[in-house]
Amino acid sequence: HMGYRNTRTVAGREVALRLEPNPSHLEFVGAVVDGVVRAEQRVRTADGAFERGARAPQAVLPVVVHGDAAVIGEGVVAETLNMSRLRGYAVGGTLHVITNNQVGFTTDPVDSRSTHYASDLAKGFDIPVIHVNGDDAEACIK
Repeated sequence: HMGYRNTRTVAGREVALRLEPNPSHLEFVGAVVDGVVRAEQRVRTADGAFERGARAPQAVLPVVVHGDAAVIGEGVVAETLNMSRLRGYAVGGTLHVITNNQVGFTTDPVDSRSTHYASDLAKGFDIPVIHVNGDDAEACIK
């Protein structure tokens, strides 16, 4: 809930990590993440250095983690996806990780959404979706 910042060395390069504070179970933080990333892209060059100038979408990758019920049940996710390709809001893509933990609602998925998968919203935006078995975390990473 409180956020986190750190720097790690990956493949010989310094990588800044930033976890935005999310004091709620609501999904508004995804829109906040994209806004922060958009701002970072305006002050970073492609190699990650700080320099005001042209936007560098490849300099920052936003990653948002959702629960299955929250991604489909909160309108802000659909709104953020709808704005994702507008010139003033685009960040070059956001990696969304949806954990199908089925704990967001006290109902079965068939009673909480009109689609089979929580990720089916992505079909309307031609976003690739990869389904993996989350019970094997190492296999998901591979």
